[in-house]
Amino acid sequence: MEAGKLWDGTRWIEQLLPAGPKPRLALIHINSQAVKTRSPYVDIGHSCAEFLRRLGLNDQSGNTYALFKRQMKALAACRMTLGFTVGNEAVTLDTKPIEEFRAWMATEQNRLALWPTCLELSRKYLASLLEHAVPLDTRAVSALAHSAMALDAYSFLARRLYTLEKPVKVTWRQFHAQFGHEFKGKEAVDDFQKNFCPPFAPP
Repeated sequence: MEAGKLWDGTRWIEQLLPAGPKPRLALIHINSQAVKTRSPYVDIGHSCAEFLRRLGLNDQSGNTYALFKRQMKALAACRMTLGFTVGNEAVTLDTKPIEEFRAWMATEQNRLALWPTCLELSRKYLASLLEHAVPLDTRAVSALAHSAMALDAYSFLARRLYTLEKPVKVTWRQFHAQFGHEFKGKEAVDDFQKNFCPPFAPP
């Protein structure tokens, strides 16, 4: 993934990489709606608060609102290189998922412009999505909404289990390589495992 930049009406503004659970929740919702409608145009509501509610997030917190707006800008600007296997083919897809997203520019009266009611996905990204996307349970997504790693793991496992034809052994070292980049050092794999599967505490 590469960070991008957005035009604010007078100059280019460099954006951060999207990070954390919020842009993941947004992209899961956007992907789901695009697959349902088979259209690159995705309705994102009439306001940022409405979109937050659709994602099951708190729309009354100023901190949540500001963070979400920054992360959505980062998501709208970023470029992704996706790698996946189809049969005996290794496929690399270089794309900018969100092709057009008009939002959050100040008007002459120094007030925020209206939230756009839709965004447009790139045709290349949509084609890949329609060909390879698998359904995600909204209840599971809601339950895991607090954790970026949990959302990544669930999305990965949903995809792999959906297409799995025979049992596959996956080690904790392999899981760490896929999801545990934040866990480093000699005890990285053990620390990741403890965080990934914390001890069950009965009620």
